[in-house]
Amino acid sequence: MEKAFDEDPIPLNIKSSTILSIAIMVIGGLMFANNLPELGRQLFMYFKPENNLGHPGSLNQNAVVVAIKVITGAVLIGFQKPIVSLIEHNSVQTGA
Repeated sequence: MEKAFDEDPIPLNIKSSTILSIAIMVIGGLMFANNLPELGRQLFMYFKPENNLGHPGSLNQNAVVVAIKVITGAVLIGFQKPIVSLIEHNSVQTGA
């Protein structure tokens, strides 16, 4: 372990737009996949008849938050290219 190792740099020719695309897809996919089961449970509880009287349950605030997370994840996945273009356009304007 004490021997010196030659460090050869590994050239990576990846454009920043590719890295942004992958990051947006991963974030959107995680948001969508992590919250979809909870949204399904919340919807099931909403439409489940209370005491078999046929009245739907109440929709709580958590269901709305989970639905927004699922929609946000789907939007990130579906509109990934325009989002990357917007980020790159803003970074060019600010000089970053």
